[in-house]
Amino acid sequence: VGWVVTPVAITFMYMMATRVVKLESSTFAIVLSCGTCVCGASAATAVAGAIAAPKEELTLAIALITIFTTFQILLVPYIGMGLGIQKQVIGAWLGGSIDATGAVVASADILDDERALETASTVKIVQNALIGIVAVVVTIIWLENSQGGDMESTNVKAEDVGKFAKVKVYLKQVWMKFPKFILGFLLVSVLLTAFKETTNNDKYASMKMLTKSMSQWWFTLGFTSIGIETVLQQMVAKMEGTKPLFAYCIGQLFDLLMTLLFAWIAFDLMES
Repeated sequence: VGWVVTPVAITFMYMMATRVVKLESSTFAIVLSCGTCVCGASAATAVAGAIAAPKEELTLAIALITIFTTFQILLVPYIGMGLGIQKQVIGAWLGGSIDATGAVVASADILDDERALETASTVKIVQNALIGIVAVVVTIIWLENSQGGDMESTNVKAEDVGKFAKVKVYLKQVWMKFPKFILGFLLVSVLLTAFKETTNNDKYASMKMLTKSMSQWWFTLGFTSIGIETVLQQMVAKMEGTKPLFAYCIGQLFDLLMTLLFAWIAFDLMES
């Protein structure tokens, strides 16, 4: 569900935002698209770092995603139950379309079904693994579209092109623009998985509680730092009227419908 729908939804939302809604900033369009279609603030932050998007654009994208995610937590599971959809399908739908892991768990808990909760969490975790891939792909595309990349911004001197193979210069550009925190994300995921497999449930539960608390604090500090560096007047100027809101709503609706379709195919049609 997550790996098929996500790239399609990102492409659709970006094309729609830049060509139909006509957002002036292509960097804001891709940050908003990736944040909406992958996993909210984490994906938006990763992509914004990869393409050096202005802080105001990142803040605006996170604000839009966070506000609407709050409503989706309550609305989407009740809409699913109201339509008579199987709870496991709803769980997959939530996991693939709601933009933050914590929000997915909170929303799936409304279903009061352990299997649906597990499905929602699994789909979201699988989708979260796309952060690194999306960041790399967006970085490469951005470099290609900027006439082979900006040598000055990546500290690659012109004479280096003659000394090293072109591919090495290109890889250096990708590495310098790649958001390094993703590597930490993957490393911690591997370590926690290994810890879970080699210890008892009580110790793992304690570790999970500790890391969750630390995660909340670091997220708070991170977004506080973004806020400190954000100039409110510049962020308001990025609004371009109602264009960002319009782009988000259309993109999120497309993501919801596509995810529901594939969730039904994967967890109902193919299992019947």
